[in-house]
Amino acid sequence: MVALDQSKVVGYVLAKMADEDDPDPTPHGHITSLSVLRSHRKLGIATKLMQAAQKQMAQIYNACYVTLHVRKSNTAAYHLYSQTLGYTTKKLEKSYYADGEDAFEMLMLLREETAEERKANGGKGGVNLTTEKDDGDKKDDEKKNSNAKDNKDASKQQQQKQQQKKKKK
Repeated sequence: MVALDQSKVVGYVLAKMADEDDPDPTPHGHITSLSVLRSHRKLGIATKLMQAAQKQMAQIYNACYVTLHVRKSNTAAYHLYSQTLGYTTKKLEKSYYADGEDAFEMLMLLREETAEERKANGGKGGVNLTTEKDDGDKKDDEKKNSNAKDNKDASKQQQQKQQQKKKKK
């Protein structure tokens, strides 16, 4: 999915659905990459791209949740995912990137898994919203939401803010 300014690409999001050989049989997506030109940042483009990708995964592919990884040092992206979009930090993955930097694995619940899906999956799958604790990152962990209710509340608040902005216009 791309964002255009006239005919110029100014941002994109790459998203995919989980592979068939994924250990979790629950339908879910993954954000592979998100980028917006520096000249077009702080305009809500990244938020709109992410929301559009999430909507497509939920509506077309019936995804229950979506995951992504973000560099531990990328505080702007982390803020976008956790505060603006309502993602929860699932765990810290040590040396995730080729340069050795750690990454946060983040997750957003799109919908609950149905009883029929749980039965079809043999009781396997489903999203575990607990977080792993890393002694070196206790301070970071205190800042993060760790359950689906918080995700839903954050998403609701974001939707309410957007509706209020639309009403003001």
